[in-house]
Amino acid sequence: MGYLTGSVGVGITSAVAGGRPTERAIAIVAPPFGFWFAVTIARAMLGFEQIVFYQAAFAAWFVPTAIAIVSGRAVWQVSDLVITLIATFNAFGRVGCYHVACCHGRPARFGVRYGHEHARLGFPKRWIDRALFPIQLLEAAASAALAIICAVLVITTMPGTATAVFVEGYALVRFALELARGDSGRPYWHGLSEAQWIALASAGAVAIACRDLGSIAGACALGLAGLAVAIRSRRIGLRQPRHLDELERAHAMRTACVTSRGLEVSTHELDDQTIDIVWRHPSLSLREARGLAADLFAQPDVVAGSREGVFHVIVPASALTSR
Repeated sequence: MGYLTGSVGVGITSAVAGGRPTERAIAIVAPPFGFWFAVTIARAMLGFEQIVFYQAAFAAWFVPTAIAIVSGRAVWQVSDLVITLIATFNAFGRVGCYHVACCHGRPARFGVRYGHEHARLGFPKRWIDRALFPIQLLEAAASAALAIICAVLVITTMPGTATAVFVEGYALVRFALELARGDSGRPYWHGLSEAQWIALASAGAVAIACRDLGSIAGACALGLAGLAVAIRSRRIGLRQPRHLDELERAHAMRTACVTSRGLEVSTHELDDQTIDIVWRHPSLSLREARGLAADLFAQPDVVAGSREGVFHVIVPASALTSR
């Protein structure tokens, strides 16, 4: 549905802009082959199907632009049309993510709730029937807005403008949204997710290519944000999705251990059918401990210990036995 809608949008936009039929055909027909190639390679490497937006989008963009270069067509016109299609496709794709519980957000006061049927497909059991911020819908709305902006730019500005605006605009959106993502299926390096590193690189590439104030300012802002996230993660970084998975497994084992982020964990059964989970980390504050506990449990009671960096998280025994 997203591709069909995007194709219609590309056709209308290019017709209004006076694009030649050959460029329109390349922009509509070629991207699925790039998408298929990216998904097939990922499946062969991982052993299962996993669609990563940046990888699939680059492949879907690269194939038609390469065809345009080889065939001597208007490369940036093709690129702009493909980018408009990709933005539209992502808007519909994120709505699909919302319904199947992938690319989900973190616990919030309001939001979408997922059940055991989603957990059987990989959704974290700790968040079953808990309200999660519907981050997929926010990205869908942002992508739809970018698609509309790109369609207007194709008609009103010089070729290549829509491509630059989408690449940098989506980089800004995606970098920020990654901070609220709760799924753990993405690699991290120095505290930044794979998508955040790609967002930084793509925004930097646009700034170098365009050399205008807006793109340079956007790239610099992302660079500073990335530096701040990396510094904070180096200091503690306990709330990264992968660490939450690790911590959940440690609680379920009910044995003393130390996580990969240096958090000492032990659990103790109390007489009133509750569990006292003890966390110790030299950089852990009460505020961070409460945030970490809220990521893992619905209504935790967090109490500071007698020593600095030690906190007791009191939860019902059922909070662990139901997992």
